[in-house]
Amino acid sequence: MHMKEANRESKVEWITWDLGASGSDEGLTTPLPASCSIVVDKGTLDCALVEGKCAALLCAVDKLMPPGGVYAVISFRQAKLLKRIFASPALAWTIETIMDLRDNDVTEALPAVDAMTNVAQCEAYTPSVTSRNDESRHGKFNGSVDNEESTGGSPDSPQCSTICILRKSVAESTHAIAINEETLKAQVDAVLDDWYGEEMPFLTEGREAELRAAWASALSASRAHTVTHTGALSKSNVDGVSVLNVNTDTLPLSNVYQLVFTPDERSEISFEDFEEDFHSFINSSHGRKRMASLRDTATGDSAVGLDCVLAFLQATQ
Repeated sequence: MHMKEANRESKVEWITWDLGASGSDEGLTTPLPASCSIVVDKGTLDCALVEGKCAALLCAVDKLMPPGGVYAVISFRQAKLLKRIFASPALAWTIETIMDLRDNDVTEALPAVDAMTNVAQCEAYTPSVTSRNDESRHGKFNGSVDNEESTGGSPDSPQCSTICILRKSVAESTHAIAINEETLKAQVDAVLDDWYGEEMPFLTEGREAELRAAWASALSASRAHTVTHTGALSKSNVDGVSVLNVNTDTLPLSNVYQLVFTPDERSEISFEDFEEDFHSFINSSHGRKRMASLRDTATGDSAVGLDCVLAFLQATQ
């Protein structure tokens, strides 16, 4: 709404629409215009990917545009990922330009666009607590991997900015047929599964090695803390060596959260979101196979083993 307050020109018409409202126009406060020649999206697609609303957003944009209409997207996502999403067969769109805004002379490389009318601007909002959830099936944390992509930089950094220019097909056989949202969602899910599972996995070999080392250090610190605060513990003899009878392979889920995510990632991924995704995993058929290393508590701050954590990260990245 700040844009509305800052631009009170009489010739500007403002419409509020929940572009993520799946399958309906219930999010509209006023009727849509007949069409918008160009839809400008700065960050809205990124938010839609976080919230699992990418297909709903793209269907709404398609509804806004007439045949030949232009969708201009500015995103912090890699061009390679966006190209795969926009190439989904369910979209009758042509990719005219996808480029990294860091490139020199980028403005000269952009295609000429005819004079546009009825411009619709998609504006993203920033909630007080955010979590990147690239389609909810992937878990609320995994989108944070974009912070470590080859382009580098945080989501708001100019080091990782992409502009995409797409045009809606003018073919008679396509523009009269609405996009099937379920089909598009399945296609987007498949793209994201491949991207975060193969192209840009959260759990790389290096990150797993770091987690194993951090886990061992945390367990050692936990044992030392237990001895300090509880006094003498019962002992057993293994090969003539006296050892403490303490659980040496599990940590509270709150500690796991601190180990798994960097400070920057924790600023975007709340513990509550991580906890919710983790418990969803362990209650799934695949997760139940690893339940031997998990001990739930009434508080939800579970003691969990490293193997179970690694299985969770591998399954949900």
